[in-house]
Amino acid sequence: MDRDSWLRERTFDGSDFDPGHLAERRAAAGLRVSVVLPSLNVADTVGAIVTTVRERWMGPGGLVDELVVVDSHSTDATAREAAAAGAVVVQDDAVLPAAGPGRGKGEAMWKSLAATTGDLVLWLDADVRDFDPAFVPGMLGPLITVPEVAFVKAVYRRAMAAGDEGGRVTEICARPLLNLFHPPLAALAQPLSGEQAGRRELLEALPFFTGYAVEIGLLIDILRARGMEAIAQAT
Repeated sequence: MDRDSWLRERTFDGSDFDPGHLAERRAAAGLRVSVVLPSLNVADTVGAIVTTVRERWMGPGGLVDELVVVDSHSTDATAREAAAAGAVVVQDDAVLPAAGPGRGKGEAMWKSLAATTGDLVLWLDADVRDFDPAFVPGMLGPLITVPEVAFVKAVYRRAMAAGDEGGRVTEICARPLLNLFHPPLAALAQPLSGEQAGRRELLEALPFFTGYAVEIGLLIDILRARGMEAIAQAT
């Protein structure tokens, strides 16, 4: 799939997905959905996000079956706020303890696969203020409606001096490196975005880098395993 075809066929506007229709499609397909928030010292934001996801997208006829916070031993009230809002809270080192300790977001994301049961797994950033609940159907939409799509990255507005771009680190560092070593991935508007979703059957076959290398690492390994046609981006 060339760049133009990918941008045309694998870039989705999340507002085009009707949540009720998606819920019907995923129920008919027998798909379970897990939403995961990797968390560290986000007591000020995690509760509101959990509450929004639970109230908007869970329950009979909803889009989400499980809502899990993987906490990396926060020193603030993150775990308490998340549990009070209705999430299942697990500490990262309590999951797969025989695997030994890891670190950072990569460990939390990898271990979340063992702490959940969904066929589709959606990771959300837990430090977002004014969380938009439309991210949930927007990210799940391509996975539910396009069988060839196995992984979705979020696109959102990042203000820079020259206008809306992918973000300072992306434009100065990540995109030039991707253009050099993995050119197809440079087509992604925001390869470093924390909101991402995938099919369990693919995710369980991938290595997860520890720390924040997990974002780029997943993309490179999915590109090698499935090609760009398996990757999508959604606004």
